[in-house]
Amino acid sequence: MAQIYKVFKETKPLVLHNIPLYLSDLENYIYVKIESPEDYKTLLESFWDFDGINGLSLYCNELDVVLEKFKSNFNVVKAAGGIVRYKKNGLLVIKRNGYLDLPKGHFKENESAQQAALREVAEECGISTHSITNDIPRMTYHMYEQDGEKILKETQWFEMEAASSESLVPQTEEGIEEVCWMPENEVKQKIDSFYPSLFDLLGGASQ
Repeated sequence: MAQIYKVFKETKPLVLHNIPLYLSDLENYIYVKIESPEDYKTLLESFWDFDGINGLSLYCNELDVVLEKFKSNFNVVKAAGGIVRYKKNGLLVIKRNGYLDLPKGHFKENESAQQAALREVAEECGISTHSITNDIPRMTYHMYEQDGEKILKETQWFEMEAASSESLVPQTEEGIEEVCWMPENEVKQKIDSFYPSLFDLLGGASQ
């Protein structure tokens, strides 16, 4: 069975997969077949430290083994968020750090993924009439460094629907600059203004 695991460092993708894939024609997008689970470590270190690499695609037959070793390099944290729509108003979109984004955040103690997703949407956007319409989440992954520690964030995204077009209030203390209902055609037009890790969720073509 084909498996693909895509994780971003800032805007750059690292893709682990067990089938041959050609994902991008960008300059300095590197394609390598991994012959053993140990081979990826030097490549990962290069990807992490070398700004000239635009992406890394690793084809490996033993993907489950490689994934386990890959995750062992990180402190894995979990987050949840919402893909929220309201009738014809479109998609609930926030702007943070210069990028368009979707509302999300970390779990609190004893929270389920669904509870965390609903709470984060309410806190970041100021709405209260939203509910989950699909209990099966879609996943995104990204990695970053914080206080000298490498972090791998796994985010579960739930499709939601708002029951009204109530006023939106950005959670400015979390760095959110704007919140809006964005028509679907505008989302497609502005797809390159979103974090690349969201391209697949939004139906765009990822790099």
